[in-house]
Amino acid sequence: MTASGESVLVAAIDLGTNAFRLLIADVTPDRRVVPRHIQRAVPRLGEGVSATGRLGAPALERAFEALREFRDAMRRYPVQAVVAVATSAVREAANAKDFLDRVQTEFGFCVEVISGDEEARRTWLGVQAGFSQPAGSLTEGIVLDIGGGSTEVIRIRSGCFDRALSLDLGVVKLRERYLHHDPPLQTELFDLEAEVRRAIEPAVPLREGMRSCTVIGTAGTVTTAATLYLKLDRYDPRRIHGTVVPRAAIEDIAARLATMSTAERRNLPTLERGREDVIVAGMAVLRLVLDTFGAEAVQVSEHGLREGLIVDWMARRRPRLLGEADDPHRRA
Repeated sequence: MTASGESVLVAAIDLGTNAFRLLIADVTPDRRVVPRHIQRAVPRLGEGVSATGRLGAPALERAFEALREFRDAMRRYPVQAVVAVATSAVREAANAKDFLDRVQTEFGFCVEVISGDEEARRTWLGVQAGFSQPAGSLTEGIVLDIGGGSTEVIRIRSGCFDRALSLDLGVVKLRERYLHHDPPLQTELFDLEAEVRRAIEPAVPLREGMRSCTVIGTAGTVTTAATLYLKLDRYDPRRIHGTVVPRAAIEDIAARLATMSTAERRNLPTLERGREDVIVAGMAVLRLVLDTFGAEAVQVSEHGLREGLIVDWMARRRPRLLGEADDPHRRA
């Protein structure tokens, strides 16, 4: 925030394993985040990382093309600060430093590689900001962030971040490991579900002590499920945010998508290009998390990590105004 109390224009960039997300927003003197521009790309930076341990050349070129598009967008606004993070794919890649150095040289900003725990914390900040009204606030439950390289399961208690687990359950990894036919074979789906159930098991203790389990989901798998449940003919964030999708509908959608070819899924009007081959894996994770936690539905959040990056940016600069000075989860 400026000394004069004026708004500051901040760009938040989330470099995920499958999708990149840009948010340019005004941070107002009264601590509101007012979006000015939202943009997404699906370069699939993490393609092949699970098998090779490296960011591949084609994926890197797609990533830099997406970042050039982001740079063009940011040049249209008087951006005063850039907050950029990378997650699972860059955490795991042996050549991550080469990628990060090139980003800094070509685009002029640093990218912070955050841990799964830190990704979960900032995701919660974004979700919490999106459900800031009392009628939509979450006091106890689970926040679920299904990503390309990992899945974060966050326990909320008394309206606060309690603890979280980052699971090795990413839709890109799962697709590459298990789904080799188009449409997938029943044996492949069976093996995929067995792996998801095994990987979810460490998160079961997060359910302990809850009278009932509310699940809020963020990111592409969950928003895609909402668009299909609502039968939208175009992506509408205002209708999607806050939508409650019953578990029975999730099961129906997952079963239908699993029988479709990649080309058929690509023709669905609200399915984001680049998600058609990973959505089956994502829906398996969503469905089995709901089963594991005994949740009857998922409530959809359009807000997530990129909004959380800006909320965290504010807290680091004026923590006492945000009431977070004594939050043990806030990094120094």
